[in-house]
Amino acid sequence: EQINQYQARIETTPQREQELALLTRDYDLLKNNYQSLMDKNIQSQMAENLERRQQGEQFKILDPARLPEKPIRPDRNRILLIGAALGLLGGLGLSFLRETWNQKFHTEAEVEQTLGIPVIAVIPNLKEDKAA
Repeated sequence: EQINQYQARIETTPQREQELALLTRDYDLLKNNYQSLMDKNIQSQMAENLERRQQGEQFKILDPARLPEKPIRPDRNRILLIGAALGLLGGLGLSFLRETWNQKFHTEAEVEQTLGIPVIAVIPNLKEDKAA
């Protein structure tokens, strides 16, 4: 009689294995579905929290923008004054440098004073008459 019981168990083993495989497959599907739903739930909670935070962080315009009455920059009078001063200083500086580097003699006194000898002859400047 025990042999018959064991024989019946052996014969039903493939059927039970098939049932176990079906149950395992269903369990895995349900587990994956549950995990997917839990992930979506967490994402929706995070999105809801983000929306709540963003509603609290709305920006408001305290003072509307106004056009200035006069321009702050450029200050034209100041630029003109600085330009005139730089032009004057530049001109004076250039004329000073030109006189300093000029090595020519212009008068008899300069020749006698610089060389320490008397001037014997002077060649006059000849100006052409443009009317001729």
